[in-house]
Amino acid sequence: MTSIDFKEVPPDFPYVDQESAEERWFSWSVCDEVVAHMCKEARALKAHAVPGDREVDILYRLYRQACDKGWGTPEELRFIFRHVAARLGWNAPPAVRR
Repeated sequence: MTSIDFKEVPPDFPYVDQESAEERWFSWSVCDEVVAHMCKEARALKAHAVPGDREVDILYRLYRQACDKGWGTPEELRFIFRHVAARLGWNAPPAVRR
């Protein structure tokens, strides 16, 4: 069984006031898995990108697809793609910046 370390949740993670610490940690852990998945997707897209396709454009397309599919709240998706950009060392699309 995995132990829960509530300190893992970054301070910029969006949450609902009524959420318990466990609910917030669970929401964050799901988002963190999505961040890891989106990093892999972004790298794969970059490897096959056409000339002129910028990293910020790749992230924006992935962000729009995630929004269209309803993969999280707007706040969670902005959080996810800010963290994808940070992990990759890429610029975040303006739509996800605070």
